[in-house]
Amino acid sequence: MKADNKINRINNIFFDLVNQIIPLFDGEFSVRLVLDDARKYPKTRDYAMSSVDTVFIAPKILEASKNTIEGLLMHELAHVYLMKMGIHEHSELQTDQLAELIFDKKIYYDNNDIQTTKGGKYPRPDYLPKK
Repeated sequence: MKADNKINRINNIFFDLVNQIIPLFDGEFSVRLVLDDARKYPKTRDYAMSSVDTVFIAPKILEASKNTIEGLLMHELAHVYLMKMGIHEHSELQTDQLAELIFDKKIYYDNNDIQTTKGGKYPRPDYLPKK
């Protein structure tokens, strides 16, 4: 699959998820998706991070499966949602729980401890970072 097609696939998943959040959020929910510098994601399971208005993704996400992209973006968008609510101190498990409520799908962790919607470890393993 060409890079443009991969980017389009990720954008489509991202905007589909954002459109599911918009009717649930009290106020404007604007967020952008940015393909970030690969050097910021040195660990195997580092794929994304977020701020109050941006989800940053590592270039390696271009090679991920649809289920992994979906799980990662659900998780990051839940972080954004919480930050937009003024809740900056929250756990990774709380983020997964909110994502599951918003999107009505479970977030599992695959063999590399990366979020996915296809099945694996559930809930988030205790040995992963809490925040």
